[in-house]
Amino acid sequence: EANPITGAEKERSIRFLRHYIVFNADQIDGLPSHYYPPVEDPAPIDPSVHQAEIDRFFAAIPAEVRHGGDQAYFAPTLDYIQMPHQRTFRTMDHYASVRAHETTHWTGGTKRLARTFGKRFGDKAYSFEELVALSGQSAPSPTLQ
Repeated sequence: EANPITGAEKERSIRFLRHYIVFNADQIDGLPSHYYPPVEDPAPIDPSVHQAEIDRFFAAIPAEVRHGGDQAYFAPTLDYIQMPHQRTFRTMDHYASVRAHETTHWTGGTKRLARTFGKRFGDKAYSFEELVALSGQSAPSPTLQ
């Protein structure tokens, strides 16, 4: 800018704050491939000694299972199971254990058993839903207060 008295020009820095909403590329469907890191062949995980039985068990369950991220959960509103990639688990037995737990939550979805233990994470009835998922069995709905 120019000084109004001397006419000398000088640079002036003006600071301002901008706000951006940022998403991880894994959270966005349909991006061009250059937004994703190159797919590396992961070190293979040794299959379980029970791998054939594990594969046969999960093959019979029509749940949609998505892989990615670092969390395992059942998304009831969109009716799918989210799992981290298999290579993030120490063994395939660990992967199968977590997938079985989330599959038990999936059985309580509105299109299946319609369990209503807990409406949100942390409410009193939610602990009962976790016990159901831990046991791998469906139980009658209790009256919890």
